[in-house]
Amino acid sequence: HALFEQEATDLAAVRGRLADIYGNSRIPIYVLNCTYPLVDDEFVAFCAGKKAILLIEEGQPAPSFALPSDTGEKISLDSLRGQPVVLYFYPKDDTTGCTAEACGFRDMKADYDAAGVRVIGVSPDPLQSHVKFRDKESLPFDLLSDAEEKACRLFDVIREKNMYGRKVLGIERSTFLIDKAGKLARTWPN
Repeated sequence: HALFEQEATDLAAVRGRLADIYGNSRIPIYVLNCTYPLVDDEFVAFCAGKKAILLIEEGQPAPSFALPSDTGEKISLDSLRGQPVVLYFYPKDDTTGCTAEACGFRDMKADYDAAGVRVIGVSPDPLQSHVKFRDKESLPFDLLSDAEEKACRLFDVIREKNMYGRKVLGIERSTFLIDKAGKLARTWPN
């Protein structure tokens, strides 16, 4: 579930903010602790200073984004329609857990290829870091740089973590299978 907080006094401001974040101002929103009525049949929330949840569920269209790749091209999720995609989010290149995860995908390349599945990794690391990580570990798939964490927010993989006794926000390793039609077929959080 993607948390969306909006302090607004009118529906137009809420719709504008949704368009900025999600690229679509008419998406289903479910309101928590809100005394304002839901607006229209798509459940768009008009709710000043309240929290709303965008339900990212299996069977729904995957959120759209476009990010730069370690190969130098920009890859959009929409451009990959017609083939299944394993999209995995990870916190940082060349760390123990993230390296093990990436190498696991690498080691199963033949299986993914046989199924016609494209694997894509996403983290906030810069492209230079991705190139070093890809080359060091011989990763045969694209690594996308989400420096502004827009895709991470769309897929709700930013979580509160406990790091050395301090609470911080960070990327939670999560994997999504997106089918040929661009819908979320399966999710594997953490």
